[in-house]
Amino acid sequence: MDKLIEELENLTLLGLAELPGMLEEQLTKFMEQRTKIIDILLQHTPSQNEKMQYIERLEAILSHDTAFIAKMNFFKEEAQDQLNKIEASRKQRNVYDSGYNGESFFFDKKK
Repeated sequence: MDKLIEELENLTLLGLAELPGMLEEQLTKFMEQRTKIIDILLQHTPSQNEKMQYIERLEAILSHDTAFIAKMNFFKEEAQDQLNKIEASRKQRNVYDSGYNGESFFFDKKK
């Protein structure tokens, strides 16, 4: 269990260092790695002694979650902005297209 917590600590510190320049794909990969370690930790039922031994380290790891959540929210808002732009463009195109009847005819006059 100690090895897993140490791995989680190292991964979290590395993630924090890279967080400002992290791309969405990198953050996703980081969170998947972190989730794997946490899932393994959750399978282990710690004794009371182990809980006391690791509680401070785990709380320190969890204290950094707000930074990762903020970055995920940034990507979410960025994606929402892009979707809004696409939707606005789609609406504008539909308004433009609906102004013209596809069945209209043009006649040329002979002189």
